[in-house]
Amino acid sequence: EKEGYDESTDYGIAELRERGSLLEKGLIFEFWDAKGRLILRSGPDLRGVEVIDGFSDFNDSGRNLRIFSQWNLDKSLRVVIAESLDDRVAIATTTIENVIQPMLTMILPLILVLGVLIELNLRPIRRLSAAVEARSANDLNSIDESKVTLELKPIIRALNALFARLTQSFEHERRFTADAAHELRTPLAAIKVQAQVALREKDDAARDKALRATVAGVDRATHLVEQLLTLARLDPESAQSGEPVAMREVVTQVVQELAPAAISKSIVIEIIDGPEISITGQAALLAILVRNLLDNAIRYTTPGGDVKVILQDDDRFVLLLVEDSGPGFNEQQLQLVGQRFSRFHRPSGEGSGLGLSIVMKIAAIHHAVFKFSNQSPNGGLIVNVSFPKT
Repeated sequence: EKEGYDESTDYGIAELRERGSLLEKGLIFEFWDAKGRLILRSGPDLRGVEVIDGFSDFNDSGRNLRIFSQWNLDKSLRVVIAESLDDRVAIATTTIENVIQPMLTMILPLILVLGVLIELNLRPIRRLSAAVEARSANDLNSIDESKVTLELKPIIRALNALFARLTQSFEHERRFTADAAHELRTPLAAIKVQAQVALREKDDAARDKALRATVAGVDRATHLVEQLLTLARLDPESAQSGEPVAMREVVTQVVQELAPAAISKSIVIEIIDGPEISITGQAALLAILVRNLLDNAIRYTTPGGDVKVILQDDDRFVLLLVEDSGPGFNEQQLQLVGQRFSRFHRPSGEGSGLGLSIVMKIAAIHHAVFKFSNQSPNGGLIVNVSFPKT
């Protein structure tokens, strides 16, 4: 038995002559026994290549190889596998081309189709945007939803609802501004006349009388402006959930504020309530409501009369009643009460005609029911405000 490996006699060597798929990829492999004899190889040899266990690289004479060598467990057989780095790069390049080319073939048409679909779907939105942008600030007409896609109809309806609310708000503001301008002209003209009278008067007593009338006119104008500002702030306000408000505290505070006006007319204000009553709402607005009701009652109750504020609680409502001993309203006036700038029983020109309008607006904000009646035991007016329980 010969030892080692004799190249001249090809002792112990079997060679793969037919190239398979592995060989076509540029793989070279050899099997060696424990005595260093070549048992099997793939065809090309690794003569002159230093092989170590594990991975290694070989670069010489234009040959660039990546080599892996491994013994079996009993060290009886050694496998050496080598691959050309150039072939590895070629295989990787071919693999990438084979993956990317079908993807490009599929993706590019898909991108074009998606682009067309997106353009078709965005076109109605662009038309709608252009139509809205081209509108003037005063054009709040509804948008025709018959020519838009199904997906855009909810947006169109929401816009039309917004336009309707804005139209109503703007109309309200225009009417309010016109009415306010008309009402402000009267007290301002009266102030001017009284001031001119004061300038012309030689008599001190007459001049003092004209000046006192001027001051009274300024007071009335100030009250009117305050009421107008309050009403302007209330008009755009919507019903909101508030917090519990102790009505006894609100009424007591307002009575204390208006006590000087009542004392000056010898009017007695009486608060009648039962258990502690709370209303869910806005304390500042409820105070304005009570103040306007009591202010009207004091203004139009004859000197020496009385005003009662009654707080009651039943199964469904919290009731606020204001009774006075004034002249009350006739049936025709009851139909008009609460309308802006409506004045009744005001020969002196006091008031702005806005107090009850403000009260009714605040009541609406709190979802309360408002009612007037001439059923006071003292012959005056009863104002009944019913707040729903929450």
